[in-house]
Amino acid sequence: MVAFILASFGHGILSCFSSISSSRQGGARLSMDKFELTLEPRTVIGKKVKHLRTQGLVPVAICGKGVTPENYVTDARIFTKVYQRAGKNGLIELQTPTGVLNAFIRQIQRHPLSNVWLHVDFHVVDMRTPITAAITVVAVGENKLTAEGIVNINTPTIHVRALPGDMPQNIEVDISDITEYNTPIHVSDLKLGDKVEVLAPPEEPVLSINLVTIAAEDEEPTEEADTPDGMTINDPGKATEGTEDA
Repeated sequence: MVAFILASFGHGILSCFSSISSSRQGGARLSMDKFELTLEPRTVIGKKVKHLRTQGLVPVAICGKGVTPENYVTDARIFTKVYQRAGKNGLIELQTPTGVLNAFIRQIQRHPLSNVWLHVDFHVVDMRTPITAAITVVAVGENKLTAEGIVNINTPTIHVRALPGDMPQNIEVDISDITEYNTPIHVSDLKLGDKVEVLAPPEEPVLSINLVTIAAEDEEPTEEADTPDGMTINDPGKATEGTEDA
């Protein structure tokens, strides 16, 4: 059974990234890649699934509104490549024996020492129904101000609402548009197009380039007067002889 499942993934690793698309609106770029993952039915459950993991397979479960929960497996190598690119905000086409399902990664479990995938949950979505998600902000581009400053991302994630097919993986903000230190780009400056609704307050700062300031060095402390051997200081200005243990 395991050998048959492995054979069915033979061509999947070459097509896990079926196409790549992106769009730029103003100073922000929406990163939207398309991914595919092949799932095969799984009848093994409970503790016996560890044998699947030793064969390079990942136990998978799917759920969603109007979707019958099912158990599957997928190739661990392919899933790793997809997850590295898609994360939890990348829409993934799940190729199942009964048809194609569109889903996002809902939850992952990974062994803390070996990094072996233990289990993956997918949430199947309706492509006609908008969803809400927290999208990571990523700074891109170059700016001469970074020679003496650092990029400060004030808002690491921004909540947006869109159809699953229009949901961006990341919001890339171009720092080359910044002309002054400590002058933030606000949410209102992000032009993400009419397909993505930004739910964050318009006045919320997204990122800025802050000037790095070096604190002035403190004056060197005055050198304390040497004390004779066998003397300890108990109170300011008062020295007493030290005593040796008997």
